[in-house]
Amino acid sequence: MGVRAIIFKEEMSRYIFNMSASVFVRIVALGAAAGLVTWLLAYAINHYMMVPFFCNNDSATSVCLNSTTISANIAAVLVGVMIVPILAMISMKRALLVVIAAVIALWNVAAWVGGSWYASLLWTIFAYVAVFAVMAWINRLRGDLAAIIFLGIFVVLARLALTL
Repeated sequence: MGVRAIIFKEEMSRYIFNMSASVFVRIVALGAAAGLVTWLLAYAINHYMMVPFFCNNDSATSVCLNSTTISANIAAVLVGVMIVPILAMISMKRALLVVIAAVIALWNVAAWVGGSWYASLLWTIFAYVAVFAVMAWINRLRGDLAAIIFLGIFVVLARLALTL
């Protein structure tokens, strides 16, 4: 019996929802796409909206100094709103809860992924893939309260890891 057959076995349980390997792969791919779109959208918002409007004439306003972080946070919220219906279409339970938790876990990820553009892009995609994969796995719990508690614990741990 392979590892895939053990992890994704289709067996009824009172405690967890079944998740097929194809659904999990779709969620991981959606996480990668969300990371890519978030990075591209943050880059576009920063370079075409924030910098031209708030950073002209050598301005040192707080918005100008934090334009990358603000752009990334705006992009994370916009991408989160776009992902909710897609997650619902691929049969993910509590899609809105997962997206809200993912946005909170990845808040200010731009400060964490500073540096060259390609390293920043790769780390953003990796962070989104990791967060969505773990949250999809935790979200399999049948009990709503248990799912909320464990997702909350993961968000706190992710925030702590990002601050290190």
